[in-house]
Amino acid sequence: MEFSKRTINILKTFSSVNEGLVFKIGKKQRTISTDQGMFIEAEIDESVPLQFAIADLALFLRNIEASDKTEIELTDKAAVLTSSYSRVKYGYGSEKIIKQPPDKSLDESLTRSTAEFSVTKDQLARIVRFIEINNLPSVTIGSDGSKIYMAANDDQNPDSVNVRVDIGNVADDDTKVWQEKLPFDRLSKLPGGTDYVVKVVPKAFVAFFGDRISFFIAVIPQ
Repeated sequence: MEFSKRTINILKTFSSVNEGLVFKIGKKQRTISTDQGMFIEAEIDESVPLQFAIADLALFLRNIEASDKTEIELTDKAAVLTSSYSRVKYGYGSEKIIKQPPDKSLDESLTRSTAEFSVTKDQLARIVRFIEINNLPSVTIGSDGSKIYMAANDDQNPDSVNVRVDIGNVADDDTKVWQEKLPFDRLSKLPGGTDYVVKVVPKAFVAFFGDRISFFIAVIPQ
């Protein structure tokens, strides 16, 4: 088995949320942050033949990327990483010490969503850029009854910078006004360069669906 560049990038995103990962059999892999504030589910390009745990996923990936065309052989106790000029035996970790997402899918909760819309890669890049420039801690997703928007400001200093990026118009018969707030350090985990379909479950989470990858981010209680 050889991980594609796409798979490695997905796993790097996983490692930014949770240090460890229990690989499951098949293509579908899932992780959750240790505080349970962010859940990610993705379909990687390769089918994993057996379940195994990696305690330090970022280190594991660095070992894979240290050589070109690294072949991954999964044995009972270790992953053997082999290239034309190197061989690394990387021992598995304990599944008991790695925070794992529950087996139950969050899809059932999506039936309670109050809004569904698309956000383009350019719109997402704009709000991220403004938040980073102004060092703002959170992002608000909402509707003013006319437009869907993403906005950011500092609650501790309400007279400071206030940023808003309009995402699109709401349906003619939808005049509901609502908003949900997300930690920016969670939103920033989303890979750029892709469009997302967004679903909002009030007072619970906001889900972002990309190309064979989904992010569920818990909202900040208000």
